[in-house]
Order: sequence, then C-alpha cells, then structure tokens
Amino acid sequence: MNIQNEANKKSWSYRAYEFWIKNTGLPHEVAIDMKKQPEKYLRRHLEFLSEVSGKKIINLLGSNGKKAIPLAILGVEVTIVDISEEKLYLEISK
Repeated sequence: MNIQNEANKKSWSYRAYEFWIKNTGLPHEVAIDMKKQPEKYLRRHLEFLSEVSGKKIINLLGSNGKKAIPLAILGVEVTIVDISEEKLYLEISK
C-alpha cells in the first residue's frame, strides 16, 4: 500500500466508533430501533429507491451498516464494500 493510501485509511478509521456512538447511539440500542422503524434510517434515500424489497443493492463505504441493516430488514440483499481490510467484503442478507 502506498503512503497516500495508508494515510487515507488511517484518516478514514480515526475515532470512527466514537463518532458513531456520539451521533447515532450505542449499537444495541440502534439495532432495536432499526428493527422497529427501518425507514427512519433511510428517510433521505427511499424516495429515490421506490419499492426496495427483493432488490440487490451495493453499499459503498458502508461498514457501519447504518443503511445496509435497515435495507436488509426491508427485504433487500445488501452487499457492503468498504475501504478497511477487515470489512473489505461483507454480505448482509435477510
């Protein structure tokens, strides 16, 4: 990996979990809420997607699952592709 790529990866990962907690809440609390009201987490996107059930969607740089999990709850086959090696390819399905 070249120096620029390494710097980008480090910046992308810096305090990501802390940011998530501060802006979204604790993961187990968010998961409960996502199950109850998945549309809330997709409110800015659903108007562009129309009916999502049964679709296959790729979620670029979506390692935290903030969009992929609610989509999967709604019946989408979601593939997440992320910059971090640990999460390079993660498939979430119904």
